Amino acid sequence: MSAALPSNCSDSRPAIAATIAPLVASGACIDVRAALAWASEVGFRGVQISALEPGLRPRDLSASARRDFAGTLARHELQCAGIDFFLPPAHLT
Repeated sequence: MSAALPSNCSDSRPAIAATIAPLVASGACIDVRAALAWASEVGFRGVQISALEPGLRPRDLSASARRDFAGTLARHELQCAGIDFFLPPAHLT
């Protein structure tokens, strides 16, 4: 659940967000676009994405790809509630 999602009285959906990382994790049979469509259909206002997933890594996204992702979120009436970026403890030492 994310407190960062704005409260909009004309939007009847609850102000909660779902993380799509488990849906697009390695070996899963769903891509990012399908996960976003699912989140919208289920009734979430926002999604939490993972910066470590192929196709969503910042170094993999060109300016055009970022605009496309933002457009995809808008078409599904979703907001990006947050970005997961987990680092293995060994990388911090």
